[in-house]
Amino acid sequence: MAEWVKPEPAKEETLNVVNQLVRSHEDLLQLYQAARAKEDIHAAIKVLEAERRHLELVAKLTGQLQEATQVPFFSIPILTLKQTLIRILEPHPELRQEVSKSTHRRRGGT
Repeated sequence: MAEWVKPEPAKEETLNVVNQLVRSHEDLLQLYQAARAKEDIHAAIKVLEAERRHLELVAKLTGQLQEATQVPFFSIPILTLKQTLIRILEPHPELRQEVSKSTHRRRGGT
């Protein structure tokens, strides 16, 4: 389980991001505990959502969360797409033929 980075005393009057993140986390935990004590499910859920976003930010900043690059479907080269379809449909000759006919018709063939 990951541990929080301990805040360090600020040497100057500057924003220390780590200190602020730790304070924000502590505040969110207090809000969550208060909502639970009042049995306010809606408030508790909102705090949990905020905590999830907070943890996501911390994970990104500390390198514990790597976001994968998403490639839009239409940016895949058509040849790669065709090769993939052929490979997937290999065990299904009827489907492969049907896809071939359909794509040939769309390109203006018969």
